[in-house]
Amino acid sequence: MYTCVRALLRLRGDNQRLTEANVGEAKVRTLLNENSVAILVLTNPAVTHELSLDLTTVTDLIFSVAADITVNDWLQALGNASLPTSDTVPVKTASYAKCNDLFAAGYHAEKVHPLAGAGSQMPDDEMTDILVTKAGVDYKQFFENCLVTMNGLFHLTDYSTAGVKIRDGGKTHTKSNMHELSIISFKDVGKVNCYPVKPENIIKQPGRTLSQGFIINLPDVDVGNKVVMLSIGGYLYTLNYCYKVTGDHNIKVDYWRIPFEERYFNSKDIIDMTPFTDTIVRNPNHGDALDMTQAMSDESIIAFMGLSQTFVITIDADNYYVENHALERTGLFGRYYTYERPDFPLLLESGFMPAYYAIPETEAYVICIPDNYVRRYAHNTRPPTDDHYFNQGLISYAPAYEGAGYLMEIGTEVLADPV
Repeated sequence: MYTCVRALLRLRGDNQRLTEANVGEAKVRTLLNENSVAILVLTNPAVTHELSLDLTTVTDLIFSVAADITVNDWLQALGNASLPTSDTVPVKTASYAKCNDLFAAGYHAEKVHPLAGAGSQMPDDEMTDILVTKAGVDYKQFFENCLVTMNGLFHLTDYSTAGVKIRDGGKTHTKSNMHELSIISFKDVGKVNCYPVKPENIIKQPGRTLSQGFIINLPDVDVGNKVVMLSIGGYLYTLNYCYKVTGDHNIKVDYWRIPFEERYFNSKDIIDMTPFTDTIVRNPNHGDALDMTQAMSDESIIAFMGLSQTFVITIDADNYYVENHALERTGLFGRYYTYERPDFPLLLESGFMPAYYAIPETEAYVICIPDNYVRRYAHNTRPPTDDHYFNQGLISYAPAYEGAGYLMEIGTEVLADPV
């Protein structure tokens, strides 16, 4: 007779992690229905070691008994019948994305022309990319395993034997006069692929404008069995926040869920948005205010989705989780405390994911960044009106506050045979 010692479970749905639980009094059919992973750890008097049973291998047997039968009662009812058990109990292994400041990691970066190499003499406005180099680095592996943020926003990359190019990184440097670079490595999680969103990839839904949602169709990319994330305007979206994979080649985007106004004003002086802003006809009576009617037009959305900071990210992994670990505020500009040596990416309340330095102190690490303030835009305080112009004016009595910071754990958990 088998006895259940414990179970290894993962609930169905997004952001579910592997857990151990005592399930003897749980309904065996419920375990099978509610979990994508349901493995019983068993003992049997005939053997001296623990056994494991994947419930998905005995579905016919489970559905042949009463729906409310518990694990213990089901095993007892089996008597001395044999189950297709394994002689080993799988163990959980976890891997997560690691982050480092590009310069602290020993890389060199310089502005280059898209078609030229390092040291090329070109007019500055033609040096639109950034070339990243480091002796001994396999640039193909870098490209296949890493994402890069510049000034807190994700940028597409490419590679050659000369190095890794950050697409439009030169434009970002010129626009912002900043060049903070962060590497986020998914080497332990899975291979990374990035796909720009072209106009032909955007499929309009019948009877709806693009601002109400649309489909990204990637006919040559199978996204159905991969981890999918989105970078929209350089901001990372995970765990289906504003999107959902709806087929092997389709991703449904709920564009209306993106906090567009704030993120546009926060990043318009950092990245080049010319393809988008060229679709907006400025009203001289409203200065630099953004006409949201135009910004939410189909033409403007297609242009915004065409920015080089907008792309689909796939990772070759079966599942993933995201856990944000809140950092302790210090009350000082651009500083947080953490009590473990940090190597997760940093996520700010504003949505930026900047490079950071961690300085060890006696009992903690101080995470240092240039800016962690959240701007408080005045347009968020006024009642809805017919005025569809939004500007970047701040609330005069409290224009900003020290935003929350999080170490973002992006990882995967799998069950493997014990070593």
